[in-house]
Amino acid sequence: MTGAEIIKRPNNNFSSMKEQIRGDLQVSYNDWGHLVLRFIDHEDNSDCLIVLTRAATDRVKSFVNEHLNEGKVVNLHVNNLCIDKLDDIPF
Repeated sequence: MTGAEIIKRPNNNFSSMKEQIRGDLQVSYNDWGHLVLRFIDHEDNSDCLIVLTRAATDRVKSFVNEHLNEGKVVNLHVNNLCIDKLDDIPF
């Protein structure tokens, strides 16, 4: 089982609030081309979704292409989107 931790640090406050997310990780794009991290907890049949904005998705793709793949380009393209003249879909 994998997981993640969300750490919230309020301004000028050194105490952090932490939340752990448990489950098996599934990474995908949603219908609008946003990167989605889905944690599936098989023990109680629940899941937790983290959906990135288009700008955040583009930054992650850029990071992978520039830093994790040693200059080689990774094909992280989204095909067959049913979006017409929209820059981003609100949450």
